[in-house]
Amino acid sequence: MQDNLFLSIIIPFYKVELSLLDRCLSSITEQLSDKQAWEVIVVDDASPESPAEVCRRHPLTRLVVQEHRGLGGARNNGMRQAQGTYVLFVDADDYLFDGTLNTLWKMLLTKQPDILRFGFQAVTGFSRKHVRQKPLAFKTFETGRQLMEATNLYDSACFYAFRLNLATNHGIVFEENVFLEDSLFTVRLHHVARTVVVTSLKVYAYFQRPDSIVRLDEQPHQEELVSRHWDNLLALNNMMHSEPAESARGLRRKCRFYVIDYLRRLFQTEDVNTVMDDYLPSLRQRGLFPLPYQRAYGFKYNAFCLLMRSRVGMSLLSKLSK
Repeated sequence: MQDNLFLSIIIPFYKVELSLLDRCLSSITEQLSDKQAWEVIVVDDASPESPAEVCRRHPLTRLVVQEHRGLGGARNNGMRQAQGTYVLFVDADDYLFDGTLNTLWKMLLTKQPDILRFGFQAVTGFSRKHVRQKPLAFKTFETGRQLMEATNLYDSACFYAFRLNLATNHGIVFEENVFLEDSLFTVRLHHVARTVVVTSLKVYAYFQRPDSIVRLDEQPHQEELVSRHWDNLLALNNMMHSEPAESARGLRRKCRFYVIDYLRRLFQTEDVNTVMDDYLPSLRQRGLFPLPYQRAYGFKYNAFCLLMRSRVGMSLLSKLSK
């Protein structure tokens, strides 16, 4: 790999406390070295409060301002602006654990993967916390499809570093002005990827903010999330059926687990009778329900499948999902 390889770290910004953005940028820029080629791009998605002053306090940080297009639009713009070989997304209210970027950098240099997947840990509170690391380990998959067949795929785009040209050469972008824009992006990226490396290194601190997009309790918001989840599920199902059976195995696994995520989201807002009468028929019509037993998918998947076969089981799942 060439010596001028570098990493573009893209941070979308919209209605996040400036102190959190400052924490995020500090966690990144404090790890940067003059001997390494980096760039940090903050994309201001027309936020009411400008992040310009915070960005000026951090070296190698470039601010891009755009009209409001949502998280997906900000990430797309960041990729258009990026000059690095690899891209890493960090949300403005999250941060990176100390001492992890250099290790991540070395993995990219030595392994040269299309995608590098790393670990994350949920954090609370506003002070940066350290993380206890396990002995460093990694596993290499020859293709992204192979990884999707063998393990569950994280939806969040923030848990991967990937080659920029993997996305641009295949026209893979985020949907704009919608929720849950990560799911299809990460699936499409892995479906065309060659070498994928999975490491045990915990890099990403995922801040548990009560007012985040996926945690707002307002009924209209939750209904919109259910609708978006359904749209993504249909897109995954169509993608799976457009592929030959052999190359669709990973997509089939992802689709089945996405059905579980969809049903769990429904149980948070609907009663069991409504789920059975209004939602399960649409899943059955498309061959997405009932979910088949698959030993390779693990105990939790198969336990969910078993419980979904009876009203009593669904009632239990409904209570557990609240």
